[in-house]
Amino acid sequence: MPQTQITFEPGRMYHIWTHANGSENLFRSDENCDYFMNKYTHYIQPVANTFAYCLMPNHLHLMVRVKDAEEVLVFLRTKKSKPNLQGFENPGGFRNVIGRMMPISDEAGRITGFVKILMDQTEKKKYQQELKTLNETLEERVSDRTEALLTYQRQLRFLVSELNTTVDRERDRLAGDLHDNLGQLLAVCKMELRMLQNQIDDKELQASISKATELIEEAIRYTRGLMSDLKPPEEVKKDLGRLMSWLAKRKERFDLKVIVEDDQQEKPLKDDVQALVFQAVRELLFNVVKHAGVDEAVVRLERQGENLRVLVEDKGKGFEPGKQEPVQESEGGFGLFNLRERLDLMGGSLDIESEPGKGTRATLVVPLNLNGS
Repeated sequence: MPQTQITFEPGRMYHIWTHANGSENLFRSDENCDYFMNKYTHYIQPVANTFAYCLMPNHLHLMVRVKDAEEVLVFLRTKKSKPNLQGFENPGGFRNVIGRMMPISDEAGRITGFVKILMDQTEKKKYQQELKTLNETLEERVSDRTEALLTYQRQLRFLVSELNTTVDRERDRLAGDLHDNLGQLLAVCKMELRMLQNQIDDKELQASISKATELIEEAIRYTRGLMSDLKPPEEVKKDLGRLMSWLAKRKERFDLKVIVEDDQQEKPLKDDVQALVFQAVRELLFNVVKHAGVDEAVVRLERQGENLRVLVEDKGKGFEPGKQEPVQESEGGFGLFNLRERLDLMGGSLDIESEPGKGTRATLVVPLNLNGS
């Protein structure tokens, strides 16, 4: 009897089954079953997706879908495939199942068949994939936000650096204007008054001119002091210890004795960082003058690893840091809050320890410039 040949078309589903003749078995032993599964995996699985199968001793059922023509052609050209019986497909979309096959034995212990139990894992896999995608998306968003934050911090640090540089530049410009304009005008006025005083004989008028000359001399001294406050000497600015000693000297006119203690270790700082340290210490000493009610303070310079640590300490009135912090009242002051913000953006910090009646200790920390950039 001639056999009917059926052509399997790509993309179509087929139910394949067969039965042994009479009481004969298709699978007479475990080896028969293993042999069939190996051949099936080798020849069928590369060109068709298996959705279900049932193997019994005397018959079998297979539910398969022939892969698309392009996939079959790829396999035929390459003869390579990676079968995977864990994933099945159906016409309604992709399904993911796990299966367990168990033998059926008779009373004598002989295997008479097999039971295949399939559990649909599609929803579980779907949720797992959604969770995985969500986690990846979340990680990507966190990474993007983190990068944006770091970029923002770098921009802020650059702006703070530019601000410090601009403040110094403006101080230099103002000091120059005071020297070249107001200072010169006051000096000329003083000379003119003295020349006028020598040209008159009226004693009363001479006395008035002398008084005016003294006031101009006082204005000249104040202007020079203001110029000095605005612009420390260049040779002093090159060394932090000398700069702090110079600042301490300037505070004597406020009846504040400032003791500077330096551990004498090298403390390389970038120009903008040193400018900020100078402004911070000056601000803290101004707070001592305004609020501490003492005539002495200590400024201690220490190198700690890769950082500079500056302590400004007094034994004055103190305050409760959580309730009241001295605020700079003078025009152009920075205040403790602004100091903290600017130091933080430069990679530093400012910590205030105080207690009513027991004084105040301010600890300022900034990074050293160890790479010489």
